[in-house]
Amino acid sequence: MIAALALAAGSALLGGALALLARKSPRLLERARTFAFAAAAGVVGLHLLPDVLQAAGSRALVWVAAGFALPWVLEAGAHALGPGFLARHQHGGERLAAEVGLAALLFHSVVEGVTLWAALQSRDQRVDLEVAIVAHHAPLTAAVALPFLGLVGPRGTLLRVLLAAAAGAAGVLAGSLLPGVSQMPLDRLLLPASAATAGVLLHVAFDEIAEQRFASRGERWADAGACAAGIAVAAAAGLFHARDSELIARFSRSALDLGLAAAPALLAGSLAGALRLRLPGPALGVDVLVLTARWFGALALLVRAAASALALLAGRSAPVDPSRRELVPALLEDVRRRAPWLLAALALASAFDVLLGPTADWMHIAAPAAVALVAALIPDGAGPAVATIFAAVLAGKGVPPWALLGALTAGSTAGRSARSIGLAVVAGIAAAVALRWLGAGGPLRPAPGPVDAAAAAIWSALLIATIWDAGVRGWLLPLRRAIR
Repeated sequence: MIAALALAAGSALLGGALALLARKSPRLLERARTFAFAAAAGVVGLHLLPDVLQAAGSRALVWVAAGFALPWVLEAGAHALGPGFLARHQHGGERLAAEVGLAALLFHSVVEGVTLWAALQSRDQRVDLEVAIVAHHAPLTAAVALPFLGLVGPRGTLLRVLLAAAAGAAGVLAGSLLPGVSQMPLDRLLLPASAATAGVLLHVAFDEIAEQRFASRGERWADAGACAAGIAVAAAAGLFHARDSELIARFSRSALDLGLAAAPALLAGSLAGALRLRLPGPALGVDVLVLTARWFGALALLVRAAASALALLAGRSAPVDPSRRELVPALLEDVRRRAPWLLAALALASAFDVLLGPTADWMHIAAPAAVALVAALIPDGAGPAVATIFAAVLAGKGVPPWALLGALTAGSTAGRSARSIGLAVVAGIAAAVALRWLGAGGPLRPAPGPVDAAAAAIWSALLIATIWDAGVRGWLLPLRRAIR
């Protein structure tokens, strides 16, 4: 038990020490934030989420989303209680979000302590398990502790780190002193709570997204190294869990297939954006044109072209900036603006591809409505392409492709007003009902070839250049600005 107590409490103290030491230097603090951000997001994505998704499937995503939104829900509730409820405290909203993150960390620490005690009863893979515990618990604690440095100072931060360490030790004691705790009914209580906790901790990482400024090339290299180290720590934590590794391998294969298939379209769309080329109507961006032709066929492309022409006649074409720009800076600007959305879409679509089985009948109505909503809501000109990627995966799961294409067209041609978006969702549902009789059947899934690999290499190089320029956390700002 002594070893389990030391690991459970010591991993939290290690993460807290990282946060407290970083406060002495602004530059070190920024690198620590990048490390904690990458490690926390990686641990959630490579360990916590695979764990709950493997046990509960796609329904766990509902609890993850609820946990992610919880700090905002509580903040809205606090504002509803009265304008001065949060105003009495400096950084009221940020403080509330940080405290919710701490509560999630405390719950996770207790569960981790119980799991650690139960697993260490067996001597198999003992060292591997110990490394995994430290590798993911320490950066999570650091990520939760860092916001408190500016909110409550070092003493308040230290108190919260000690609480996290005590929570881990309490989990070990509960597992050893209370028979049956480690065999709790996961599907009824522990699993939904763990999924919600993953969502809250993901929110903690999300709050670390901010604009980054670098004074020298050395600072850029240090920031990139901190990100790489954080991801490596998270990967080390996941590699010691065979169940997680299997799911991660399936996810990686799906993401690679989708990424290679989409790469020519994404590169063509970025080139068109840099050259200010826009085909008539908002539904026919070049990337959307190529994605539709490749995944749904020539007939589907003609249908979307006709709908786009009608949108143009209705006066819904987007304005075009006539100014000329140099090609490479304009290309990087287009990638910088849309790539966060597109990468997030590829990741989520791959997760759906791995987790979703054949869809139920109600999904044949809900999925087209969701696709129309995504196409209409996502900004920066990325909505139609993102929705097309999701539609390709959903069609492969049995949702009628023509219903999805109707919803894509409705969402892509909608305006940005609430009324237009609402009408797009209604049109998506109408398309699902009216076009369902055309039958199901997955989209075309051509095998990746040399052109796909070359396009992926070029687009990836452009992607890396934009991340190098903005910093890892700064590069993700378009997501935070739109969601927040």
